[in-house]
Amino acid sequence: MKNIIMIFIVIFTLFSTTILASAASDPAVVIVSPVHKSEINANSLLISVKVTQPKTIKVKVFEEKQKVNDELKPILAADWKKADGKIKSQPVEFVPSEDFVCNNTLSFYTKQLNEVKAGTYRVQVDTINSEGKAVNTSYSLIIVSDKEDKESAKVFETSQSGTLQFLQNVLKSIFGDE
Repeated sequence: MKNIIMIFIVIFTLFSTTILASAASDPAVVIVSPVHKSEINANSLLISVKVTQPKTIKVKVFEEKQKVNDELKPILAADWKKADGKIKSQPVEFVPSEDFVCNNTLSFYTKQLNEVKAGTYRVQVDTINSEGKAVNTSYSLIIVSDKEDKESAKVFETSQSGTLQFLQNVLKSIFGDE
């Protein structure tokens, strides 16, 4: 009985976080990875965006930083926990933005970022119209913690293990974002 309840809770969480993360974005452009409001303990980050219509997208990755004594510093998981998630941040470009053109009904943009340091990152995907202007924007906020940090500061409610995150991404890819 406990297993059935746990499965129901996991499925409900998977679908409710999908709905919240995709509000006000282009339904044909979905950020598959990283999962919005997740925390990972790794030094690499895989970015994957599913595009289901012929579109042009621009993918940007920012590191969210905070100003401390006139110096920009990374926002760590412990900082989010102390501030209850209410930190005034300043986005700093982490890697140069990239354009991606999908010419068919299904395509994936993927990129792996290595040597990612502990901090808060935002993956932003803009849908670009024929005039080159952004018409829709979706984003995914993620916290990267130190691998050595034994005590994980569960900042977001949707913090997930690698296996659960992988399963959620596969289900999203198969069934869509609805």
